[in-house]
Amino acid sequence: MALTKISTGVIAANTLATANIADNSVDATKIASNSILTRHIDDDQVTGDQLADNITIAGNLTITGNLTTNGSTVTNSSSNTTIEDAIIELGTGTSGAPATDAGIVIERGSSDNVFIGWDESADKVTVGTGSFTGASTGNLTITAAPFVSGALTASGISYPTSDGSAGQYLKTDGSGALSFGAVTTQVDNYTATGNGSTTAFDTGINPHNEVNTWIFIDGVYQQKSQYSYSGSTVTFSTAPENGALIDVVTGTTSGMASSDTVLGIYEATTTDTAAYTTGISASNENNTWVFVGGVYQPKDSYTFSGGTLTFDANTPTGQKLSVVATKALTAGSVETSSLGANAVTSAKIASNAILSRHIANNSIVGADISATTGITAATFTGALTGNVTGNVAGNLTGTILTAAQTNITSVGTLSALTVSGQLTAGGIAYPTSDGSADQVLKTDGSGALSFGTVSGTTINNNTNNYVITGTGSSNTLNGESGLTFDGTNLVLNGAGADVSADDVFGAINFFDQDGGSSSAGVTSSIKSIAVGAVGASKLTFSTSTSGGGARSSLTEKMVIDESGYVGIGTDSPSAATPLTAYYSGTSQFNIGGPQSGISNNVYYNGSAYVNRNTSAGGALLQMGTDGTFAMRRATSGGSPTLSYSMYIDGSGNVGIGTASPFGTTSNRTVLSVNGTSSATLNIGTGGSQRAYLYTDGSSATVSTVGSIPLQLGVNDSAKMKLISTGELQVGDVLQGDTALNVTETTANQWTAAFYNNTSTPYGPLIAFTDAAPNDTTKKFMQMSDTSTARAIFYSNGGLANYQSNNSNLSDIREKKNIVDADAAWDDVKAWEIKKFHYNEESDSDPKRLGVIAQDLETDNPELISNFQKQAAADEVLWTEEDELPEGVSVGDVKTAAVEEIMRKGVKEQQMYWVAIKALQESLTKIEQLEARITALES
Repeated sequence: MALTKISTGVIAANTLATANIADNSVDATKIASNSILTRHIDDDQVTGDQLADNITIAGNLTITGNLTTNGSTVTNSSSNTTIEDAIIELGTGTSGAPATDAGIVIERGSSDNVFIGWDESADKVTVGTGSFTGASTGNLTITAAPFVSGALTASGISYPTSDGSAGQYLKTDGSGALSFGAVTTQVDNYTATGNGSTTAFDTGINPHNEVNTWIFIDGVYQQKSQYSYSGSTVTFSTAPENGALIDVVTGTTSGMASSDTVLGIYEATTTDTAAYTTGISASNENNTWVFVGGVYQPKDSYTFSGGTLTFDANTPTGQKLSVVATKALTAGSVETSSLGANAVTSAKIASNAILSRHIANNSIVGADISATTGITAATFTGALTGNVTGNVAGNLTGTILTAAQTNITSVGTLSALTVSGQLTAGGIAYPTSDGSADQVLKTDGSGALSFGTVSGTTINNNTNNYVITGTGSSNTLNGESGLTFDGTNLVLNGAGADVSADDVFGAINFFDQDGGSSSAGVTSSIKSIAVGAVGASKLTFSTSTSGGGARSSLTEKMVIDESGYVGIGTDSPSAATPLTAYYSGTSQFNIGGPQSGISNNVYYNGSAYVNRNTSAGGALLQMGTDGTFAMRRATSGGSPTLSYSMYIDGSGNVGIGTASPFGTTSNRTVLSVNGTSSATLNIGTGGSQRAYLYTDGSSATVSTVGSIPLQLGVNDSAKMKLISTGELQVGDVLQGDTALNVTETTANQWTAAFYNNTSTPYGPLIAFTDAAPNDTTKKFMQMSDTSTARAIFYSNGGLANYQSNNSNLSDIREKKNIVDADAAWDDVKAWEIKKFHYNEESDSDPKRLGVIAQDLETDNPELISNFQKQAAADEVLWTEEDELPEGVSVGDVKTAAVEEIMRKGVKEQQMYWVAIKALQESLTKIEQLEARITALES
């Protein structure tokens, strides 16, 4: 019978089972189109092995079991999705510390998408927007979005669902419910008495913060740092003394934190200064409360501006200073109902703020007027009752009642006073009518004044020697005809008509406390004495000294002669010495010439300098007409040799030890110090030498004394400092602890530069002169930034750096004679790579890899270089300028001569390129061999 294909009609329903179908035996060519129907397949017989990888189900799909999806993405394109589950878990399988945000993303087309979920980096549930999608993972960038809800309860606190009235604040009932309410201000007071041991007091008031409290002990304000508040209990750092009165004032405002009312608190200990920087930005002193030593300071005793508190005088040292600044209240913010009784004092009322319309008629009585209050009015009507101790200005049209007259102790300065009737003041009765012209008031000795005349211009029996004046001829004092005063000239006339030498024209004598006119009582005298008989005179000054319990007679101490010459200690000044000061025959000061008999002096006699003392050198002070000034010293003898101690020329140049300041230049002032064999210029403070400049002709030294540093500066700023340990610091910022510290603070500037302008230049030398470490611990040079070391030259010659940063010039524009390199295969094969130690290294050190220069030189001499291991140096001897160690003499060998030592080196970088050339050749050969092998295998 012929075989035919098995059609759908031949297979009985539910007859095909998994066991009947061999694996991978049914493909598309074995099944006719639409030939296997649901009825042909037994229940639970189609498994994942029988399903294709990608399946599209056109109709509805109902899964009665669990659906597990192991793919990375599930896409749901439904318009609406409903889920019966009450709980949806996102991030299933997360373990350990979470690192990615989790939530729901809402796609919004061209606008930013919405995220509702947990922001892991913020550690908060977040509602926001961003450019993320449902495929985004990790830490999303989320911008918080507005959120609208109904009744809101957060952390157990319920917020209102409707707004309150304007100006109200949210307040709590203490059980988690917030509601809007008005703000109330409350000031409470608590008092107690200390017992010397108790520090904690329950005031029954919770001010919430110490800044809302004002505490006084026995009337003295306490700094906030001296106590703390917890709930309603105040605790002092030190127990108040036994019997001390404790007064606690608290002020709280419902709905407002202390930061809303208190601007800041400053506490310190006073010093001897008037200004303190508080850091509080109060607008002025009206918003401040200041206490010094616990005592309140009036506003007029200080000012407050820009955070600085300035007292009108320096504060005493060691007192506790407290400043509390409150925020300024805006206009209209304080209502009458907020003010306590008697809360508004005169200090709170601005000047001229109370007008007539503010004061009810007849409401001010005498008891209401302060003793220092001033009352000013264009017209003051009605009766003024009470005691007035101030000034009353204006016209008084009423009557000062008799009963009040006894209380008027002073009327001050009156611009005018009109009295009707008799005026009696201080028990003296004044006339009621005017007198005649030129009459004067005179008393009768019983308290009555009347007008009368004074006759006569001579006062007889003038035993007190009073001086009177007259308007006509000179008035005289009987018995004292030698003293006259005409209103202009006071004349002492002692000499008679015939004048002889040494006659006294007049004298002013000064007596001791006993007075009297006898010469025994005179302590000093000024006299005008006749010189000859022709009217010439001199003026002498005489004094007395005390000794042996009695005062000596007068001795002439100074004279001004008829020519105007002045002598002090001598009565014979002359034209040669118009000003001479002479004392005890041992020293003198004279201008113009010598004074005989004076020793230890050099003077000019008109033609030569003369030494007054032949046994000791003298000194001379010269002032020239050309503006020069000199201090000179002399050798002993009659004709001294003068040397200059100091000389100032007419240009202001100063020479010490020389009259020719050297190095003078136009527009430059010079100070020269000249010594015979050496010179030193010392500088010091407080009588002690601090620094000096010294030279002995062969060298110069600038040094400080002790451990103070030596500095050089520009524009009043130190730019170089040499400290006692020999370290030199250079730059705008002097810092560092190395032998040379150079600091540059200007951007884009080299920190240091070394220039060699010779035709055979050398650069900087860095050498270890007392050691040869030859290791990777000691360093010749290090280059670092704020992060790390970037390059280091070690003492073994090694360079450590970030290798990939090396750069060698390789631009074709900088090269010429370019040709292909010779074959290097044979050369590189001939290189003998050795393991070795350098002579300076220990046998236990790891061996190095490298080549031997002599081996390489045979085939590749172009890779060999000369290496100077040691430079030649001449012998150095000890000299006089050196500080010689013990046992060393000038001329001894200080440093022995050394010879140059040369060694062979290799150009390793060139070797790298030769090796790369050989590698290229080997790669070419490898590729050729691979091609041959491929051909053979084919």
